[in-house]
Amino acid sequence: MPLPGDHLLRKLTLAIPEAVVHHRAFSAFSEGMRKENANLLAEWEQQVCAWEADRRVFCPYELPNESEL
Repeated sequence: MPLPGDHLLRKLTLAIPEAVVHHRAFSAFSEGMRKENANLLAEWEQQVCAWEADRRVFCPYELPNESEL
């Protein structure tokens, strides 16, 4: 009979290698963005910091309305 924590252990055993793969992919993507779109990425990061400090300002995670394009 499996112990109560076995289920979580099995899930973690599967999730950790997947997390490594996702982290590497994200790092490669981010590096590519920095190389090819450094100015745009810096502007977006600044918007994120401003939004995190004050949620009333423009949210960089939301797509603009067609009228705002």
